[in-house]
Amino acid sequence: QQQDDVNAGLHSFFNACERGMSLLLSFSFGVEANIQHFLNPELLSRVHPLRITIPMLTIDEGRLFLQDVISQARCRDDKWPVAEDLVPAVVNHVNARYALTPRRLLKAAGVVFESGAMDLEDGLISELNAQYVEEAVERGDFDFLDDKEDHE
Repeated sequence: QQQDDVNAGLHSFFNACERGMSLLLSFSFGVEANIQHFLNPELLSRVHPLRITIPMLTIDEGRLFLQDVISQARCRDDKWPVAEDLVPAVVNHVNARYALTPRRLLKAAGVVFESGAMDLEDGLISELNAQYVEEAVERGDFDFLDDKEDHE
């Protein structure tokens, strides 16, 4: 029912635009052919077969990407309890087991920063560093990165 509601809403919204509209939809179920099962015939009849993908990253690109994201999100006025070896450690651990994608790097960094924020607040650690990432990997915190939605 939710799928029907979403399709009906998108279809109605599309039709209400007098000058046309472009929708950019992102699906994360891993198999491109499944798109036809998620969109209704009214929307499928308007689909343009343009596919935009982000290629796998190299280790250097992964580090730069993650550093840029963190830099944009960081409040400069706050004390920054993050060691310089954190980003390379996250990228290296993801790369050791999986293809480097922006999505996987963001998910891995999210795990580290979320658990790290609690541990910092509780006084269990004084900074986030490569050792903290290593412990997260050993606990299995990165195991969820091998989900089907990340596969081409």
